[in-house]
Amino acid sequence: MKLSIAYKEIEEKVKDLTKVGLSVSKDSEKTLKLRYNAGIPFLPNVEALLKVTNVYSDKIELTYSCKPLMEIAVEKLLPKLISSLPENVIEIDGKIIAVNLYKIEKLEKVLEHLALSDIVINDEVIEIIAKIK
Repeated sequence: MKLSIAYKEIEEKVKDLTKVGLSVSKDSEKTLKLRYNAGIPFLPNVEALLKVTNVYSDKIELTYSCKPLMEIAVEKLLPKLISSLPENVIEIDGKIIAVNLYKIEKLEKVLEHLALSDIVINDEVIEIIAKIK
């Protein structure tokens, strides 16, 4: 089973939840490029790569990378992004980000019947591949 999520949907949802405008695009089959436009003259845009490193049946592990000068901005922006999400959905350990899908109330029932097996990043969408349990 495949579920496709358009980058535009992700951008809109992030903006609704966090009031932060991110742009999302493909970097590679397993890596997204994220860009935050500060909108302040002389302040550079914040860019980071977000790589899918592991996919478990109910959890996704990601790592991020960026230019050394951007790391401070990313470290300050991440807590703002996750503060509006339910507690413990996203856990950060250094540059490793765990997305605990089973902690999202609306996904609890879905994950009783489906197990994630892969995530593929395409030009316009992210494909989430799951198997029926």
